[in-house]
Amino acid sequence: MALAGTSFAFGEARISSVGPATEEALADLGIQVQSMPETYTAEDAFEALHEIEPYLKDKRVLLPQGNLANTALRDALVNAGAAVTAPIVYETICPEFDVARADALVDARPDWVTFTSGSTARHFAQLLGEERLARLAKHTRYASIGPQTTHEAELAGLSISAEPSQHDIPGLITALVEKTD
Repeated sequence: MALAGTSFAFGEARISSVGPATEEALADLGIQVQSMPETYTAEDAFEALHEIEPYLKDKRVLLPQGNLANTALRDALVNAGAAVTAPIVYETICPEFDVARADALVDARPDWVTFTSGSTARHFAQLLGEERLARLAKHTRYASIGPQTTHEAELAGLSISAEPSQHDIPGLITALVEKTD
């Protein structure tokens, strides 16, 4: 399948996206997405890709990802016989965060803290530490964008109060509104 109108030379390549934000960013570049799951997990991304390409054995797959990427999609592709190249195209690091900023965050008494990735939850817990998290827990609830993020947050000791059924920012906002009412 040739990609008409793209400025890139993808030839017969099929393009898959895990979610709508990536699909939109690709469209802005003139790249048409052929596969995107209804729910935005690695497992569902594999199933959506498998629908447009049922025979993955010996297919070459480029899977650009971050340094902390979940390996579930890569593993599923490899198990299906695909030759996967998974270059690290960005790195997620824990930022510097001083004690005064951590205390100011707790003192602000937010009603909600939202997490859009497992690394945001892990880094948040790491930067605040147990004592500040205990103080924060008295008046703050946590929301997660999806099941993998919820899992990572819970491993970091954070109890998730809201998780949307649609794992994107609009879904997260809807979950917050529903839990706030």
